[in-house]
Amino acid sequence: MQLINWYPGHIAKAQRKLKDNIKLVDLVIEMVDARLPVSSHFGFVDELLNNKDKLIILNKTDLSIPQKVEEFTDYWKEKNVDAISISTIAPRDIIRLKITLKKYHEKLTIKLAKRGILPRSLRIMVIGIPNIGKSTLINRLVVKKKVKTGDKPGVTRSTQWVRIGDNVELLDTPGIIIPKFDDQEFAIKLVMIGSISLEAYEPLETAREIIHYINRSDIKVLEQFGEDFSIEKFAKMRNFLLQGAELDISRSAKTFIKELRDGKLGSFSLD
Repeated sequence: MQLINWYPGHIAKAQRKLKDNIKLVDLVIEMVDARLPVSSHFGFVDELLNNKDKLIILNKTDLSIPQKVEEFTDYWKEKNVDAISISTIAPRDIIRLKITLKKYHEKLTIKLAKRGILPRSLRIMVIGIPNIGKSTLINRLVVKKKVKTGDKPGVTRSTQWVRIGDNVELLDTPGIIIPKFDDQEFAIKLVMIGSISLEAYEPLETAREIIHYINRSDIKVLEQFGEDFSIEKFAKMRNFLLQGAELDISRSAKTFIKELRDGKLGSFSLD
């Protein structure tokens, strides 16, 4: 299979600006996908923090396995990294996050007071792989101004500040991603969680690679379809047909990938 390779120019530029942007904030929030909570973390970010606070957010918990979410939240905490697991569609999770941000603001206020500096807003930066839910999170937190969102990886193109309440200012930055996938299995996992654009790969070949990967793992999402699942079988089940009753394999592959990443075929964990 040809290596998936997706690295839009705007994301390359954003990664170069990352180091400068970190200097502007008090807290770096790194969003990871709860289905891929370790592999979707970028270690090089830690090297740029310069003693800045960091909070790991495991997002899309509704698409992952609850036991795994708890396990990997504890994994980060055991490494002395603050971590919280949320789903941006769950209001109570957003409330929990706001409480967490309030604590960081209180910590900043105390720190500034010791230096004789008046209180100010907590400045936050959100980073993560494409389509991780950064803009969706901001839209859940902010009251008035909305940030453009979409289901295409890297939709947040420009850097922008967003005020969240009276005490938090958030710098939204485009997702960052490794430029080349020498590890094709990692690329397949990114396709499965929706972090690689459809234009970066051939759907049918990729769908078959995904099925092959799932079959040799402990992921259960295909069990509902019985034995010998294939894109052809999926097309028959969904009645995807071309003229002459020929199976529409292309549509079947694209639909399979989309429904898998959207959680319509069930929850799973990849780490």
